[in-house]
Amino acid sequence: MKRETPTILSRPYEQYRRTEFEHQLARIRIYYTVFCLAVVFAALKYLEISLAALILFTSAALLYGFVRYLKPAYVSENRRLPPAIDLLDFLFIALLIYITGGIRSFFHVAYAMPVCGGIVRFGLKAGMVGYAVALGITGLMYFINTGNPTASLSIHIIAGVGTLAFAAWMVGLLSEKEWKLRDEIYLSSITDHLSGLYNSNYLRARIKEEIERCSRQNTGFALSFIDLDNFKLVNDQHGHLVGDRVLRQVADIFDENIRKSDVLARYGGDEFVLLMPGTGRERAEKVMQRIEDAVSTSTFIKNIKIGLSSGVVIFPEDGDSLDKLLTAADVRMYEKKGAR
Repeated sequence: MKRETPTILSRPYEQYRRTEFEHQLARIRIYYTVFCLAVVFAALKYLEISLAALILFTSAALLYGFVRYLKPAYVSENRRLPPAIDLLDFLFIALLIYITGGIRSFFHVAYAMPVCGGIVRFGLKAGMVGYAVALGITGLMYFINTGNPTASLSIHIIAGVGTLAFAAWMVGLLSEKEWKLRDEIYLSSITDHLSGLYNSNYLRARIKEEIERCSRQNTGFALSFIDLDNFKLVNDQHGHLVGDRVLRQVADIFDENIRKSDVLARYGGDEFVLLMPGTGRERAEKVMQRIEDAVSTSTFIKNIKIGLSSGVVIFPEDGDSLDKLLTAADVRMYEKKGAR
């Protein structure tokens, strides 16, 4: 069956991954910042925040936002900057802890956010470095030992449980994005990006799987080798861009005339191979005749007319291995082409 060309192909994987993750993290950071401000507001009666501390915190928040969100392209394209810029998260959290009680603050748990984010994005080593940074800042807070009174137990619980919920959301969201990116990479590896059909590597693997399955179950399948007639003239007379569009149109016609269980691949150039599981010779010939009629009666770009020739073989009668089947199908296709 035909698939859409994966988006990931347009950019290097690591750059695409960093950009996608940064977009997700930006949203989570904004929501978590709002949550933190709400907790601080709820705990104001326990805090002794000076005007100077408030100005310092506001200035730091503005600077943090500028670096984090007004330079996204530079951050995402620089290979070394993203891990280093995460230190800003630790410093911003340290400032938040400082103005909400220092060593007695209810926001020490906030370090879970950059630590978990570092593990998901850059691996365990980055997470351990983040954990060490958090321990170092906590030790510094112990020696500074600011004297704000301890907030109520409910504030500590809200800050802790809320932060853990945000951390779980972040890990889940980034993990889901990671799996989606891996799926795109897999689709990229099995797709012919001109036609949108499967490529020859995937086809060969699927034929081998079908041979093994049919050998165990004592069943068979059909294989057809397809070649477009005089396609070289299309490229010579109209150019390769037109030829590429014709190939895509032909692939669409093929796709409309096969089952979902069939495997259609572009084998190379203007050659295609169709694997039809559980199909006998008579039905396979009818399928190919239907496809041939559909192609020959279609009018392509620039009123181009295209014909095709195909050779059908059956496993195991015409061959009991991948190479034997493909060779036999290729021979029959050329015999049919030569008989015209």
